[in-house]
Amino acid sequence: MMRLLTKNVSANSRAGRQTGGGRRAARDAPASELFATEYAWGHPPEDPRVLEQPVDAVIVSDCVYHEDVAPLLVTSLVDVCRSRDDGVPVVALVGQELRSDLVHHVFVELLLRSFEVYRVPVHPSVDGCYALYAMWLREPGTGA
Repeated sequence: MMRLLTKNVSANSRAGRQTGGGRRAARDAPASELFATEYAWGHPPEDPRVLEQPVDAVIVSDCVYHEDVAPLLVTSLVDVCRSRDDGVPVVALVGQELRSDLVHHVFVELLLRSFEVYRVPVHPSVDGCYALYAMWLREPGTGA
């Protein structure tokens, strides 16, 4: 999986540099790094880039398959999203196959404790089978 993900990131990074976007602001912006890395939830990341560099977005796809892993993933998402200290929110996008009502309920309940969570509409043909969420950390002192 990581081999294919790394290949995809590399190909898309090159494509972005080659097209240039055509906008002056994009050309004048500081270079950023797009990377994919493994992260064992509930443990400090082995790749120092995860917490040492400002992260703009986290993309999670189909990772919650049992209610016991949901707290580890949510804790890790909170840690990464808190790694920015410049006031810019980190956006997390989570796509999930809806295999079990219990797993989905536990996962969303845990997310709501720390994140503003919005369910993004999906195509009607897959609604009820898949869910897509966009989220960012809640302001300190605000509850679910």
